Amino acid sequence: MKKEEKPGSPEGPNAGGNDAYWASALLSKEAETWNRRARRKRARWRRVIALSNGLKRVVDVVGSLCAILLLSPVFLFTAWAIKREDGGPILFKQMRVGERGRHLRHLRAKPGISCPWQIEGGGRSAS
Repeated sequence: MKKEEKPGSPEGPNAGGNDAYWASALLSKEAETWNRRARRKRARWRRVIALSNGLKRVVDVVGSLCAILLLSPVFLFTAWAIKREDGGPILFKQMRVGERGRHLRHLRAKPGISCPWQIEGGGRSAS
């Protein structure tokens, strides 16, 4: 026995080219079901992306805190060396020109050598 084919079905003789089938499918509950599924999928992906962005932020913050804790002895040693060498403050305020000409104030650590040209030998290479 042969399976009876509907003239407007996608398995019919004009598969893929029958506009009547697709027009009726768009008006049917089938299209409604597909739209509902698509909305659910989009909502699920939004939640996954929000969760992954939140997780990335947590990893960034925890990683930064671990790096600060691990490098704090180096920072303290550098601060101590600058204070011993120069005797002045370790940090100083500096003005910079930022985007669109805005002036930005930020703190900087003093360099190890305040006047390299005053060091014996000039502080520059002879070549």
